[in-house]
Amino acid sequence: MHEPVSHEAKLLTYSSWCSNLVPMVLRSRTPFGAFLSHTIQLSKVLSDDLAPTFFPVPIPPGYCHVMPAKPSCVLHTIVMALNFWRTGGKFPESSSLQRAPNRLHRVLYRRIRSLLKSDGPALAFETTKAGRRFPELVARLSELSSVLTYNGTVGTPMIRLFLG
Repeated sequence: MHEPVSHEAKLLTYSSWCSNLVPMVLRSRTPFGAFLSHTIQLSKVLSDDLAPTFFPVPIPPGYCHVMPAKPSCVLHTIVMALNFWRTGGKFPESSSLQRAPNRLHRVLYRRIRSLLKSDGPALAFETTKAGRRFPELVARLSELSSVLTYNGTVGTPMIRLFLG
């Protein structure tokens, strides 16, 4: 017998999003989740050697641990997502992540923090669960597919067709 499907909305606040981001990524069992876990461990010991290049972006100063969640963990997660995306899903050398940030890195950290703060005081809003069994997800995917088809979006900028 299946459990009844709940369409119950949850209230999402900025602080609950911040506190749930890292644990949800770590529980995702994805390559990025493994990378984030690895970098959280690396954040315990950082080097004083200044980073000579922009990428990989060093781990932001301030030890990130999951419980209790801190705003520095959200910054850490975003910076590591940039690194993971930049390397195509490969783990950069640990020592390069543990370097001291240079001036450009500190500017990047301030910019990300300001973007996070600008969204912080926003009002809480309701979210609904969505999954394969929920008609809302199918409807939104259908709408997205229609928009992509209409606009001729593809994975390459040279061809204006949508094969989906």
